[in-house]
Amino acid sequence: MIGPDLLPHTVLWQTPTMGRDPLGNDKPTWSTGVSIPAWVQQFSTSEDGSGSSGQLSGIGSNRMVSWVWLMICNTDGIGAGDRITWQSTTFEVDGLPAPVFTPAGFHHCEAKLKAVTG
Repeated sequence: MIGPDLLPHTVLWQTPTMGRDPLGNDKPTWSTGVSIPAWVQQFSTSEDGSGSSGQLSGIGSNRMVSWVWLMICNTDGIGAGDRITWQSTTFEVDGLPAPVFTPAGFHHCEAKLKAVTG
């Protein structure tokens, strides 16, 4: 486990349960969540001038900016598609988190995050 002094951020971890909307479409319902200690930092950022991909569009521009964040925590069981809220930004766990082990067992989790809207 990582010492608590090295996990200065508190994040809200939410898991989805699939339900149906009034029209019968699958729709996730998010749990109220659990607060966990973590370390969150920006991992990478990129621009795409084609305007065909990315997560954030500049006003009056066809440039798309996307970014990936990294979260490190002592919590096991975080899954792809779970939501992490830190400060005022909601992220989605992007892909499977990487559990890190020592000979003694589980040590910590490293998860890539992407910003989500809606």
